[in-house]
Amino acid sequence: MSFFSARSIFPIIKKNVLFSFLSELAPIYPAYMILFRERGYDFLELSLLFVVWELSVVVLELPSGILADRWDKRKVLAVGMLLKALGFCAWLAWPSFTAAAVGFALWGAQEAFCSGTRQALLYEALRDRGRETSYDKAAGISNAAATSAVALSLVIGGPLFAGSPGLTLALSAAAAAGGALSALSLRTRRASDLSPRASAAGFPEGTGEGAGAGGERSPGTGLAATLGSFRRALRDRRLALLLAAACLSIAAYGTLDEFDGLWALERYGVPLAWVGVWGALRFGAEGVGGLAAGFLLKSGSAGRKGKIGPAVGAAGVAFAAAAFLPGRFGVPLYLGGYFLMSAVNVAFETRLQEAARDETRAAFLSLSSLLMTLCALALAPLLGLAGDARGLPGIFAVGGGIILAAALLMAAGRIFGRARRDRAGESEQAS
Repeated sequence: MSFFSARSIFPIIKKNVLFSFLSELAPIYPAYMILFRERGYDFLELSLLFVVWELSVVVLELPSGILADRWDKRKVLAVGMLLKALGFCAWLAWPSFTAAAVGFALWGAQEAFCSGTRQALLYEALRDRGRETSYDKAAGISNAAATSAVALSLVIGGPLFAGSPGLTLALSAAAAAGGALSALSLRTRRASDLSPRASAAGFPEGTGEGAGAGGERSPGTGLAATLGSFRRALRDRRLALLLAAACLSIAAYGTLDEFDGLWALERYGVPLAWVGVWGALRFGAEGVGGLAAGFLLKSGSAGRKGKIGPAVGAAGVAFAAAAFLPGRFGVPLYLGGYFLMSAVNVAFETRLQEAARDETRAAFLSLSSLLMTLCALALAPLLGLAGDARGLPGIFAVGGGIILAAALLMAAGRIFGRARRDRAGESEQAS
């Protein structure tokens, strides 16, 4: 992505970028585990808190997307950020386990409310200016802003927490409240204002959401419309295969992310005081990866050859190889894996945006996110068993293997699809 192409779309998406930054700015990020340990929580209680977070996401992911399509996407984002702010306030006001669980539930609700809706608003802001083909670049900038906010939180959170845990939580709540205010400034449109045309094509040989079988349309919003939209989109075998690969690779990538701090401590000998700085470096690699996402995409109009599959495969190999290389020799591979998966995440997201309809866009993306979350829940025990058997290297070796398997799935789909088209061509010639 060139500087000039980024500059041309930035005025359109600058408010979305600001929201992305504020939505992930929380100085408590590197220290909340320390906070709860200092309050006397054991590891079982900590694990239960993460279960509360995941369940909140799973329960609210799809309903929040439907609500955004039927009501107002800006307001849904604002409500989500206010819930996150209230969660941090609960941690600040009460030290009990119940308050901690409530805070995690509210944080999970924010994740569900914002996950598909933020991307939908970004796409619509571009589409309203006729720039939807630049979504990959815009999403890369937006994701880079979010990861930069996380990196900044990691750098400043440790010193802030050491000085005053209460101030750290208060600033985190204030940043979330600021995100709620910024959400209300975003451009949106109500369901009654939607044009009847499909939002995008992007799958010229399939039956992507621009047109169903026979050119059918799926009017309206709600659960039935969203599920119908999803089924029609998946009639395109390439999109269905892409979604399956995304669920596998993004779920594994997200699970590996949870072990980053321990990996830095145990594998690379990063001092505890510098773990936040290490995390900022790693998130920086992801931010640059998001900016590079445009190079991995295949444009339906330009016909460029996509490189998503090879990028997924390279990321899987990088994670697995980093698990076996001794000392710090694996650092470039380790960071490279996160760089590639961040770019791939934007690539997958772009494909889903192209397949979604305006009327169900937020719910469509939320349903995709829900499938990835469920896949992550299924993979977590497998990675846990690998960790019990082989330690952290086992976790990253298996996680890298899963990501590589997703790439092989995509490659197999392309091979079989090409063979099927060749057979169809021979049949036409024979007739």
